[in-house]
Amino acid sequence: MPRKESILGVKADIYNLEETVSRAETLLQTKKPTLIASVNPEIIMEALSNSKLKKMLNSADIAIPDGVGIVLVSWLKGGRIRRRVTGIDLMEKLLSVAALKGYKVFFLGGKQNVAEEAAASAQKKYKGLKVAGTHHGYFPPDEEMDVAKKIAAAGADMVFIGMGTDRQEKFMFRYAHITKARLLMVVGGSLDVLSGRKKRAPYWVQRSGLEWLYRVLQEPRRIKRIAVLPCFLKKALAFNEGEKFNCLSVEVDIITYKGAVAKAAEHIQEKKPLWIVAINPEKVVKAWENKELRQLLAQSGLAIPDGIGILLAGWIMGYRFAQRVTGVDLFLALVEEAAQKKWRVFFLGAAPGVAEEVASRLSRKYQGLQVAGTHHGYFSPEEEHSLVKKITASKAQLLFVAMGSPKQEKFIASNLEKLHVPVCMGVGGSFDVISGKVKRAPSWMQKVGLEWSYRLWREPRRALRMLSLPRFVLLILLFRLGLLRSVKGEEKF
Repeated sequence: MPRKESILGVKADIYNLEETVSRAETLLQTKKPTLIASVNPEIIMEALSNSKLKKMLNSADIAIPDGVGIVLVSWLKGGRIRRRVTGIDLMEKLLSVAALKGYKVFFLGGKQNVAEEAAASAQKKYKGLKVAGTHHGYFPPDEEMDVAKKIAAAGADMVFIGMGTDRQEKFMFRYAHITKARLLMVVGGSLDVLSGRKKRAPYWVQRSGLEWLYRVLQEPRRIKRIAVLPCFLKKALAFNEGEKFNCLSVEVDIITYKGAVAKAAEHIQEKKPLWIVAINPEKVVKAWENKELRQLLAQSGLAIPDGIGILLAGWIMGYRFAQRVTGVDLFLALVEEAAQKKWRVFFLGAAPGVAEEVASRLSRKYQGLQVAGTHHGYFSPEEEHSLVKKITASKAQLLFVAMGSPKQEKFIASNLEKLHVPVCMGVGGSFDVISGKVKRAPSWMQKVGLEWSYRLWREPRRALRMLSLPRFVLLILLFRLGLLRSVKGEEKF
């Protein structure tokens, strides 16, 4: 599967130039046409108001990160894009491949004669390159089909399209199958560079990421296009509910209590299964070491940031969480919403009698709460099947599972489809808190993120578990500094 990273909802590949060429060569062997798009800050900003362009970009087989702004945002957010891959560089690499392997290329775009000049220049540079044909980019929409058929008749294997955003993307996606080409790539103004009509920045300027400045100095009218960069950075680095933060291989949703409750309500209304999991530093460290847990957490539909350490990690990585969303508080928020909306709730977990006490206390607190059923968490594997049947028969719409990690995750993951419960949530030790067995930290300690220290004071035996906190911080810092790039049992990422 291709490795991609989403920036403001637009996906970009995390591969460097050499890896991208290798992927393109592999895809060339398939029967399906390979579509290559280019992603830069200007295109992303346009895609925010152009849903069709966004859909096309996200449907591309390869979406190269062509823009220093893309690399900067990825780095600040702890992402994995480390190298800019420019359209002109990738095009030239593919022309070299075409010359070596005998692929025929077609140049489409630019003003009159630009495509022809680009073809002539390419043939001088890449000995043996076969040019199937050329065509300028200034043709009306009603001639698009004719141009696509011309490319097909020429027997082109590769097509380089330089007609500007979003016309070039539309042509590529609409007519890829008509052209019968193996690979189509949008290249913007790269044909002007290849033809020699425009001069590219010196190599050291390219390497320093200042090519955009060189182009502005060469073409002052481009200043309007470059002006989108500050706006892009502000938007990309701001709090954006709905985005995900990759915390040491565990995806965490950037969400608020209100957003989480709304998502649960949507799934209950549409009767679609949603598994909510609370992510804290201890769980992330466990997942770092345990591939099975990591894979389990990846199956969840909503991963809430339950732990001040997660917010700290997000801040280090360049992500901004609006608030910490604790498991116990979201649990209570969902129960309150359930009482108002008449959702049926099932409580599963903790020692015998605790789930019943939780149901009783919450029914008194939230008038109208419909309790579908309760069951303790000390059941044997042989009893699991009958328990699942019991929950299904209860017609519960919300299931809260308090059995500790990773037991509760394993139970939900293996039974999510069988339960027919729209929303399932693992709540750890929340039942003990609600039932009064365990006292929660004072409100002021919760607000400043010191709840963990209160729990350690009340339960000294948790000291061993707390050792995961400094380890979590160390792993985050190593990852942020680029000294850590893989998780146990997996390839580098």
